[in-house]
Amino acid sequence: MPDTDDPAICPGCGQPLPPQVRADAVYCSDRCRMRHRRSGVRLTEPRGPTLCSNCLKPIRSYGRVHRAYCSAGCRQAAYRARKQAAN
Repeated sequence: MPDTDDPAICPGCGQPLPPQVRADAVYCSDRCRMRHRRSGVRLTEPRGPTLCSNCLKPIRSYGRVHRAYCSAGCRQAAYRARKQAAN
């Protein structure tokens, strides 16, 4: 459990979070959150390449953690294969 005496730092402006914000707050204010989001900076590092669940080609997730297919066509082909196996 993190030390409650150590103030969290806002990733947008670098200032400590004020004491009146929620316990799970990441940014010091809505304005700071929106400004940081518009800047294009991500809080987490992008995931490395993963494999498509259908064709096994490498894909990039582009910040989407649960991406499983490289394209809509692969997603549809996997759905049709599951549907065919169920019948």
